[in-house]
Amino acid sequence: MVIKPIIQVTSKKFLALFWLIMLSQANLYRRLRRVPRVKRKDFPALSLQGVERVLIIAPHPDDETIGAGGLIQAARSRGAEVRVVIVTNGDGQAFAPLALNRCLLPRTKDYVALGERRQKETVNALGLLGLVQEDVHFLGYPDRQLATLWAANWTSDFPLQAGLTQARRSPYRSTYNPGSRYCGNDLLNDLRTIIHQYRPDFIVIPHSKDEHPDHRALSDFAQMAISLECEAHPRYQPSAWSYLIHYGHYPQPRGIRPESVLLPPLPLVVDENPWYRLDLSREEMDKKVAAIRQHASQVLLLGNFLPSFGRQNECFSPIPISLNTLVNGSSVSSAVPIDQELALLPGPSSD
Repeated sequence: MVIKPIIQVTSKKFLALFWLIMLSQANLYRRLRRVPRVKRKDFPALSLQGVERVLIIAPHPDDETIGAGGLIQAARSRGAEVRVVIVTNGDGQAFAPLALNRCLLPRTKDYVALGERRQKETVNALGLLGLVQEDVHFLGYPDRQLATLWAANWTSDFPLQAGLTQARRSPYRSTYNPGSRYCGNDLLNDLRTIIHQYRPDFIVIPHSKDEHPDHRALSDFAQMAISLECEAHPRYQPSAWSYLIHYGHYPQPRGIRPESVLLPPLPLVVDENPWYRLDLSREEMDKKVAAIRQHASQVLLLGNFLPSFGRQNECFSPIPISLNTLVNGSSVSSAVPIDQELALLPGPSSD
C-alpha cells in the first residue's frame, strides 16, 4: 500500500524532469539555429556600377529566383543585360507526381512532364523580373545527379542514365544543346560555350559550401568553365560571385517575412570569404515575392522554404577564379581531364 504512491510520485517527478530537459534542449537548439549574431550593416553593399552583362547559373528551376531575383531586377534597372542558365529541369523529385497530380505509379513521362512544368514556372517567374524567354537557357541535365557527373561520368562514352526520366540526354524540346549527353565533359562544354559567346562581366553561381550535392557540383563545373575560358583568353576577366540556398536551417526564421533581412550563416562568415549585401527596394522585393509564387509546384512541395528568401536584401560572396587553385583543390575529382583540350560546342538550338 505504501510502495504504489511512492512509484507514482517518482514517475511524475521523472516525467516532469524529462520534459524540462527536453524543453531546455529545444530552446537551446532554437537559440543555436537563430539568425547569426551579425547585422546587415556588417556587410558592405554590392556594387553593380559598370556591369554590362550578367550571367546567373542555377542548378534547378527556382534557384535563380530565390537566390538572385533581386539582383536580376537591379541589374536590369541599371541597363545591364541579364541571362539565366538552368542546368537541370528539377525532374528528380520522386514523390512529386504523387503530391502534385495524385499519380500513384508515376512513369518516366510523368517526370518529364514535371520538368516541363518547372520550365514554364521559371519562364513565368523571370518574366515578372523583366526577362523574356530568349534570356533563359535550359540545359536539361539530370536533376540530383550533377555530383555523379562530376565524379564518375565524365566522358560521353559512358553517359549517365537519369534515375527517373531514364534519359541519357535532355528529353525536353526547349534545350540549349539537344546533342549534349549526360556527362561532365558535355556540361562543361555547354557552360564554356555560353560564357564564350555571351562574354558576361558579372557571373553568379552556387556557393561551394552549399549542402545540396547538385549545387556544390555545379559550383565546381562553373568555376572550372570560367577558369578555362579565362586561361584561353587572358584578357577576359569577369567578376564571379556565389549565392547560397541550402545550409542547415538557413534562412532563419522561415516563412514570409518581408520586414526581415537575409544574413549568411555564421559558420560561413569568415574573412577569407567575405559577404556582400544587395539591398532591395520595396518594389523589387514585392516583385521577387510574386516571382517566387510562380514556382507553385515547389511552394506546395517545400512549404515556407522558398518564401523565406523574399526579404529586404540578398547575399553574395565573391569567388577568386584561378585554374591552379581549382585543380589543386580537394573537391576536384581526379577523373576530370584538366589537360584535355575542350572543343566548344555549337550555339543554342532554336526553341
